[in-house]
Amino acid sequence: MGRRASPNGLQTWLWILAGLFVLCTLPLMVIALVQGTQRYTEAEANLVSLRQLRQTSELANLVSAERGPANSLLGADSTDAQEQRRLAAQLVVARQRVDAATQHLQSVFQTDPRVVDETPRLHEAQRRLQTARAAVDRVAALPRGERSAEEVEHAINSMFAVYDRLQALTSVQISDLVAADREAAIPAMQGQILIDLREHGGRLASNVMVPLAVPGAWREPQVRAAQQTQGRLLELWRLAASHESVFRSEPTLSWHWDMARRQFFGQSLPMVEQLIEDGRRGVPPPWTAAEFTARYVPTLQSLEALRDGYLGVSIARFEHTRNKEAVRLAVLAATVLGTLLLLALALRIAHVQILRPLLQAQAQVIQIASDAPGTEQHATHPMAEMQRLFDAIEVLRAKSHQRSALTRELRELADTDQLTGLLNRRSLEELVRQRHADGSTQAVVILLDVDHFKSINDGQGHAAGDDVLVQVAQLLRSHLRRNDSVARYGGEEFLVLLAEGDLASGRQLAESLRVALRGKGIVLGSGEILRVTASFGVAQGTLDPIGWHALVRAADTAMYAAKSLGRDRVQVATGGRAVR
Repeated sequence: MGRRASPNGLQTWLWILAGLFVLCTLPLMVIALVQGTQRYTEAEANLVSLRQLRQTSELANLVSAERGPANSLLGADSTDAQEQRRLAAQLVVARQRVDAATQHLQSVFQTDPRVVDETPRLHEAQRRLQTARAAVDRVAALPRGERSAEEVEHAINSMFAVYDRLQALTSVQISDLVAADREAAIPAMQGQILIDLREHGGRLASNVMVPLAVPGAWREPQVRAAQQTQGRLLELWRLAASHESVFRSEPTLSWHWDMARRQFFGQSLPMVEQLIEDGRRGVPPPWTAAEFTARYVPTLQSLEALRDGYLGVSIARFEHTRNKEAVRLAVLAATVLGTLLLLALALRIAHVQILRPLLQAQAQVIQIASDAPGTEQHATHPMAEMQRLFDAIEVLRAKSHQRSALTRELRELADTDQLTGLLNRRSLEELVRQRHADGSTQAVVILLDVDHFKSINDGQGHAAGDDVLVQVAQLLRSHLRRNDSVARYGGEEFLVLLAEGDLASGRQLAESLRVALRGKGIVLGSGEILRVTASFGVAQGTLDPIGWHALVRAADTAMYAAKSLGRDRVQVATGGRAVR
């Protein structure tokens, strides 16, 4: 007889296995925690960077907005006291907004350790702002007839310099994002394009403000400056338009995009072009500085809304990512802690409730495993769990034939797709090998892919997607011949293997399937009826292992050609190429 394991020996092995489990899993848990922490930290850093960029851009926008009432005041008639007071009051409000935003940004730099401290650059911008305001006030205090074009232009350029210093802040922030290879770098750069777009829109108005403020003051340098700003605006718009799909991804952003194109580029830009052309020909401007500002500034709000909307959407997305990573990290930490606690609990249960009963049942297990002769002993035990173990061993002998039947059933289930009931890819390839072994050499396949299936999943839900796949499978079964085979070949892809025929009959069958699918209404679980189409690729080839894969690739190429030509069509692969 073999030597029996002692209780102490089994207990020792239990502790050894537990220790090995900890040694193997603990490093993985630590790595997972470190990676989760890094992902959360990165998401938080991206969010903080974008928020800081938005705060800086908001301050820069307020500085740009201050130029509006400042320009109006520079062009106002000093003899009209009521108009002077009204414009001065507007300028005071604009300056108060800039000062409040500056103080807020400075407090963020000083109190939030997560942001990059740009206090020196901000102080430099404040100094330039005070100088520019003094220049505006000095010129505005002069009678309109005594204001020279050079003085007005100097005051306007002083305000430009303030924005340029603030622009240096955003440039540093974006450079840091790019250098750190952070995910927020791309939306930050796209946001910068929109920030620059709004700023140059404001600068274009300031470029033409000198001739409005000082009648007859049109000079060639001013014309060139306005034209250069206009060219820069168009260049920025073309650059933004190259990413139009990003702005079309959200309904609100898409609306702001159309408003900017219609209001600013469709109305204000032609107005400025006409103003420049009239000035070059000596035609007096039709508006005063205040009137022009009242017409022009509202169109800039469409650019501001586009910029703010894009930054808001980007920040919301990163907030969602940060929150998701925070939840994931918390779940991961709880999982690690719970795993260790469960391990300790399992060791205790194993020692008290399992180890001892198993030692008592050792003799019975050896007898059953070795099929030793002798009288069967039906052991009993006060623990119901252990008693069920012994009873299960007896039942297992009597149920062996049932296991065989179950194995066959599982094999059949493995050959079919659970959702549609069609053949799956593995069983289809087994069928192809069988047909080739039986002497078949040629075959025609139809590969179809449901069009816009991802949008169905995203818009209607995965349950609706499942309804589409099930009913498409039913339609295919009902339209195929008895000997034809159909399988779910991928997510929304189906493959039809014809029992006989050529490319012409395959194309005819594919066309009839396409028409039938197009005319069928897919009834969703909600009762809604959905119309779907599919793109079809038809190919003919051999059934040997190499030929089969080439045949499927040819059908796949034809199918994607159908998609590229507009979907809901049949393409036939001939000579390795997809043709109509």
